[in-house]
Amino acid sequence: MYKEKAKKNEKTLTFKPGDLVWLQLRKERSSSARWNKLKSRGDMLLKILGKVHDSACKLGLLRDIGVSSTFIVGNLALYF
Repeated sequence: MYKEKAKKNEKTLTFKPGDLVWLQLRKERSSSARWNKLKSRGDMLLKILGKVHDSACKLGLLRDIGVSSTFIVGNLALYF
């Protein structure tokens, strides 16, 4: 019963290669030197290069960010 209620409110996000998405870098994903409460949260518009899994996508990131380019779809939002 609990599992059915949890799945009822769950939204499935599907992205295709070439889609534009918003990415929000969380504190855990960014390097400690880059994170500061006054700096931006890392909201950026990126293009999906490919799917790694149903729940993970590879993004076209800049090299100076210093994090892996694979993100779970929970950190992504489709750009309209």
